[in-house]
Amino acid sequence: LPASLVRRTWPVVCGFSLESRSWGLALVDGIKPVQFHEQAFDDLVLPQARKRLLRALITSHGQDRKGVGVDVLPGKGEGIIFLLHGPPGVGKTLTAEAVSEVLHRPLYRVSMGELGTTPESLESRLQEIFDLCLPWQALVLIDEAEMLL
Repeated sequence: LPASLVRRTWPVVCGFSLESRSWGLALVDGIKPVQFHEQAFDDLVLPQARKRLLRALITSHGQDRKGVGVDVLPGKGEGIIFLLHGPPGVGKTLTAEAVSEVLHRPLYRVSMGELGTTPESLESRLQEIFDLCLPWQALVLIDEAEMLL
């Protein structure tokens, strides 16, 4: 920017922190491009056949598929859901993180405790989260989601 415009701009912008899940101000000088960990997916300890299948699913999902699977209601049914299960420490969260790195998309993490205890609060909170994540095309990780089943 020309010096005359720099003097007229604010040194801060409003931004959302995915770690603290809150809005705040950030210094413009501190904003940098996101650095994705390209090796994250390769570092997953999974059988190669499953790794290839998972990569194929996630990379082909967002591609333009004109005429394939046209839904009656536009925008419905376009998401993809994975239910990862297993004991603590087997890599469920790491897998979600690796997928977000491969897709170059942010990962929004939420625990079941944050969603409420009634069907109404669950639906309302999930809608808020999806509305927040949509502009960034963020992936949503619901920790302990099997409790919904």
